[in-house]
Amino acid sequence: MISGILIAGLGFFGIFERIFQFIPQSLTSAMLAGMLLKFGITVFGSLQQSWEFVLCVLAIYLVSKKLSTRYSIVITVLMAIALCPFFIYFNIPQLNWNIAQPVWITPEFSLQAVLGLALPLVVLNLASQYLPGLAVIKSYGYPPKVNSILGWTGITQAVLAPFGCFSVNLAAISAAVSLDAQVHPDPAKRYIAGMSCGLFYILMGFFAATLTSVLMAFPGILITVLAGNCPVRHDWPQYRARLSGHS
Repeated sequence: MISGILIAGLGFFGIFERIFQFIPQSLTSAMLAGMLLKFGITVFGSLQQSWEFVLCVLAIYLVSKKLSTRYSIVITVLMAIALCPFFIYFNIPQLNWNIAQPVWITPEFSLQAVLGLALPLVVLNLASQYLPGLAVIKSYGYPPKVNSILGWTGITQAVLAPFGCFSVNLAAISAAVSLDAQVHPDPAKRYIAGMSCGLFYILMGFFAATLTSVLMAFPGILITVLAGNCPVRHDWPQYRARLSGHS
């Protein structure tokens, strides 16, 4: 709750926006690249476990990316799941279709929790999500409403925290995926991807127990390989040019 209130204050009072203006866009973009780098590296580290499976999934991703850029990730996920029984052990779970119920957790405030949890969570959210996420939005030519984004996400986090929602923030990777040219050729209509993400998140939240059972049943190498197949930018030359203008 305190973390959400602090983030909301940084947003509504315009403090973070003034700081954001002095941070080079190339630096914040490099932060996002650093977050994605570890996913790509772990894919090749997984070759030691099952190189046949990893190479097959990579080949499927590259071919689907060439044939159908917009649906390449969906195709890769479905084909990777279909290949699991042939290369690695996969146990079909018993699914629980009960709808998740909100549970109230009465907050217990302490100085130790504020210093050891709330403040580090604020720094972590700002550095790893808000900064690169806002930089990505700005790099695509959209003027981000920094004050409103931080303010309302912080308020939402504070309100939902007693129900176990420890963090609500601007997801940097989701922002990057939702703004790419493959989402929609018209930049004015790419907001549909963001709305779709939100609706699917809500749906997955209702069936959180079912989703958890499915993910826990998947082999770890499957999750690693799928996470490493992140969409790449098709407008890289223009993006690099925009970055060089801000460096």
